[in-house]
Amino acid sequence: MEDLSGGNRFEALARHIVLNEINDLDGGMMGYASPKHVRVVIIGDDDLSIHIARQIALISHYPNFDDESGNNRTIITIINTNSSGMADLENTKNRLANITGNLLYECLWKCISLGEGKEKMISKTERSFIDVEFEFVGYDNKDTISVIDKYIVPDPNEIVSIIAGSNTLTEQERKILEPRYYQCKIIDAGWLDREDIELRIDVRRAKLVNMIYYSGGHMDDIYLSDIFRVAAYKMALESYCRHTSTKVIESAWNRVTDRKLKLSNVFSADCLECKIRCMNVDCINAGHLNGKMMEAYSNSEHARWNVAMLILGYRSYTPDERYKDECLYPDSDGLKEYRVYMKRKHYAHIDICSFNDLMRIDYGNLKYDCLLVLAADYIVNYR
Repeated sequence: MEDLSGGNRFEALARHIVLNEINDLDGGMMGYASPKHVRVVIIGDDDLSIHIARQIALISHYPNFDDESGNNRTIITIINTNSSGMADLENTKNRLANITGNLLYECLWKCISLGEGKEKMISKTERSFIDVEFEFVGYDNKDTISVIDKYIVPDPNEIVSIIAGSNTLTEQERKILEPRYYQCKIIDAGWLDREDIELRIDVRRAKLVNMIYYSGGHMDDIYLSDIFRVAAYKMALESYCRHTSTKVIESAWNRVTDRKLKLSNVFSADCLECKIRCMNVDCINAGHLNGKMMEAYSNSEHARWNVAMLILGYRSYTPDERYKDECLYPDSDGLKEYRVYMKRKHYAHIDICSFNDLMRIDYGNLKYDCLLVLAADYIVNYR
């Protein structure tokens, strides 16, 4: 157990609630060819609700996302039940921005005010490679159900979960809404007074994720013929599992001194069970994981990593920085030094980009996404 929260109790509470108190957001049915997407409606904009939105952005990533078309993004809707206008929604958005690093600079978002008898909207609508989208909805009356009915249009391809604080949704209202949607959960205000929620994080799975990254750095030959060749990764992982001892795993973890990098491994580990659920759907249908599926799952893992890195405070390259990067000779020391400099001095990472761009500018790093996909079952069941 390690304390990586920096003393932020809301982060720890939100992580516990989302991972342990809420049903799987995808309904256990999201294969790589699924036409469905997830929408989570959070009623309330108190600090715990905002941190729950952050945690959902960290874990809700699925293999059917297409970063070229933007199809099948996860939509996170935060409803402000006491909004007097657009200024209140801007305030909610800014509070979310304060705890999500650079995420709102890259992802799509829109603010919709339903108050004062008319609808007003502002939005960021330019193209985005991020697989999460935010909506901030405000209204100035107490009829929560009518607002949800007006705004959440029934869609057979949308899996809707509603999460509300006990001060924003009554039990009677929950019973009305529950049959209409996949799930409707009330988070009692008493969570804030709970003393038994551990601020420290169980990092056993995160240590194994870190070891996958560490080992992947020595596996350059596995992607030379085909980056998505499943058999090559299986052979590499079998070797990894046979020769990796607890001592080596601990040693690799202890060498990580940056809290953000440790948190990145925790965020990855939190998504492994979702990956396994999705792969089980596809493997039941196809009989085995093939190259096409591997590409879809690698895309999903890269999309997850993008969101995690943005939340941790990293950013993508500006057009000028990317131009300078592309002018340097591939695989040269100059290119490597420039990328290290940008990451350490400017918190800019060349790999925060679309999946297609990643295949073009940093092809070799796709091996980490592929390794984590195939290692998911091993890490979750490691004893």
